[in-house]
Amino acid sequence: MHTRKLHALMACALFLLAAIVYGGLTGKPMELWRVAFWSMVGIASYIALSRVFGFDPHRTRVARYASPLGVHDFRKRTSLIEYDAAAAAAHADAIAALAACEGLEGHGRSARMRGGAS
Repeated sequence: MHTRKLHALMACALFLLAAIVYGGLTGKPMELWRVAFWSMVGIASYIALSRVFGFDPHRTRVARYASPLGVHDFRKRTSLIEYDAAAAAAHADAIAALAACEGLEGHGRSARMRGGAS
């Protein structure tokens, strides 16, 4: 049995159980055939639409492939670059120039100090 059909049967059973419990707690008689009918109509439309449009909220197929947001939109990315003393000395001027272009004078001074130039 497909999981959608199984979920539909379970949902109908839960709707009927909820109607019976509600009727017992409130003392109002419930017409269970109406609850069963409308729950089946709702669930059948869910199954039909999920098959036609490929929509399944339990598996989120549509959201996975069509969503403009992803995990990387909510994570902060950090890059760590390591230099040994020789590489720092060789690239100190280029790093300082890049830092100056970005307005990070302190980073440029630090690159020159680590590279051996002052």
